[in-house]
Amino acid sequence: MPRAQPDRCHLASNGNAKPGAEVLRTATHLYPNDAGTGSTLGTSLELLNEEAAAATAYRRAITLEEGFTIAYASLGYIASSKGAWQTAIASRRGRGINPISC
Repeated sequence: MPRAQPDRCHLASNGNAKPGAEVLRTATHLYPNDAGTGSTLGTSLELLNEEAAAATAYRRAITLEEGFTIAYASLGYIASSKGAWQTAIASRRGRGINPISC
């Protein structure tokens, strides 16, 4: 099944983040083993400033697909936005992401 990956701009534009998150929550219940849907839910929650819930969604995506680089990078971004630089760098390096380039 192809991954549901609406882009961040679409989710954020014209107040779409909240309804987008609701649709994605439903999608994660319908397709609980789809890491892409879970990661996209994390993105929409991040846009709603629900960072703890977003981090949970990203971690779930990583549990489903260990090599899901986007989810690792997103976790690193959340950590860096809180000033937790060591956690951010570890998250990104853990998946072979150059933390300087992100």
